[in-house]
Amino acid sequence: MTDESKYKGLGYEELETRLQSLSVTDLASLLNSPSVKIGDVAAGIMTKRNAFATVISCIMDGKISRKIGKIRCLNILTGEGKKCHEAVAIYLYLLQDRSWEVVYSSLWALVFLQDKKNLTQIKELLSKLPEGSDKRKDVKRAILALEEQNPFIFSPNFHDRGNVWELNHVKFSDHIG
Repeated sequence: MTDESKYKGLGYEELETRLQSLSVTDLASLLNSPSVKIGDVAAGIMTKRNAFATVISCIMDGKISRKIGKIRCLNILTGEGKKCHEAVAIYLYLLQDRSWEVVYSSLWALVFLQDKKNLTQIKELLSKLPEGSDKRKDVKRAILALEEQNPFIFSPNFHDRGNVWELNHVKFSDHIG
């Protein structure tokens, strides 16, 4: 684990310069940092290095325990869209997280993957939520989006500039590019 105290107080440019010399493993330990600056810079470097396998293993091995760390990991993986096939296991795993923000972000990714095979786990999540709750409404919207093969039912304001989710250009032209 990297001692992040030596990075506190640095500006973004200096921080990025110093973190560039760290291994992917050391950078991964910083994803859990409560410091937005340190954690986000580490995440940016890991993204540039295409360290997706490390991100996935850190989550699966329980090395990322904080909500902010899990959200950073999800942001790294969802930025790749469908190119990072291995991330599906993480999205499904994090449906069980205690943080609704983490669960919601995982749902979002599963909806944009547009793979109906994931409906079983999402419906299982729905069955555990109290009737009438906002969380239940969110999950129902995710289920509808998957069943209708329209992720914009779940996230109407998302715009996939690079079409990393490989969506249908004809059907979703207003949301792609």
